[in-house]
Order: sequence, then structure tokens, then C-alpha cells
Amino acid sequence: MKKLIGTILLGIIVFILYFGVIRTAGSMGKAQAQIQGLENDVHTVSNELADVKSSAASALSELSLVKEENKKLAPTDRHNLRVPTFNAVKDFLANDPTNLKQYITGKYVNRHFAQDVTNAAKEKGLRCAVVAVVFQGGKNTFVVAFQTTDSGVVFVDPLTDRAIKVNKGGRFYSDNDLSGGNANDIIADVLIYW
Repeated sequence: MKKLIGTILLGIIVFILYFGVIRTAGSMGKAQAQIQGLENDVHTVSNELADVKSSAASALSELSLVKEENKKLAPTDRHNLRVPTFNAVKDFLANDPTNLKQYITGKYVNRHFAQDVTNAAKEKGLRCAVVAVVFQGGKNTFVVAFQTTDSGVVFVDPLTDRAIKVNKGGRFYSDNDLSGGNANDIIADVLIYW
């Protein structure tokens, strides 16, 4: 009888250990799957970061072109530019014909619109900046910014003359009801050239 009870107890112990090992193996499998998922996430984020760096480099390159083109213009004294009110910005935009120009792919694009608005504003004595908006997906676009006395920095789409929101992490096209956007319009960086 003692032998039978010993065999039964041994069987129960083996049974418990067996299912404990299976459970542990299952937990290890889940942990390995989680580790693989995290490694995939790191890889995805690394690729997105590389895209943003590439887009930022492209935007900086285009800003360099803007700087070079600005050097060719008649010199202006930056210290004589005034910080306007928001109403003065609206009045300037209402009279500036840049938004009426035709967008021509590869020849006259967002960067050119932004540069022309900025140059016209400076000719009128208004402080205005070209702004490169860099998206997470690796693309970029250009807008302008005015430092105002009553509304702070105001961003403007130079193709429509509309005041827009430009916030890191925000969505450029959808937050501003603008057409022509791409699926990934999340703003990764904002580069301002005064």
C-alpha cells in the first residue's frame, strides 16, 4: 500500500512538474514573441528617423537655395524691418499677388511662393520668414511666418494666403483643410529662416 501511495504521489509530482514546464515554455514563447515585436518596432522607428533626417537635410538644402537667391536681391537692412500687427499682415497679403501665380511642378513650387511672399513683405518693411515644414514620411513643404505684435508668430500658406497651424506632431494638410497633401503629413520638424 505504501508503494502504491508513493507511486501515486510520484505520478502527481511528475504531472505538476510537466505542466509547470509547459507553462514556463509557453511564457518563454510569449516573451520571445514580445522581444521580436519590440525589435521590429525599433527597426520601424529607425527607418522613420532616417526618413526624417533625409527630409530635414533636403529642406535645409532648399533653404540654402533661398538664402543664395536672397543674396541676389537688393540689400535690405534687417534692423529696419518692423514687426506688424496681424491686421497689417492680412492687409499686406490681400494686396500681394503671389498667391495668384500658377504652381508649376518642378519650376515654380511651394518654396518659390514662400520666397516671393517673404521678399515682397521685406520690400514693404515687414519682418517675414521662409519656413520649411518637414514631415515624418520624408517629404517637406514651405510656408511663411510673420512675427506679429498682437498674435505672436503667425504661419501663412503662401499659395492660399490663409493663416495655418504648424505644430510639431500635428497634421499639416488635414489640420489646415489644405489639399495636395500626402498620407503622412505629420510634422516632424519646423525650420524657420528669418
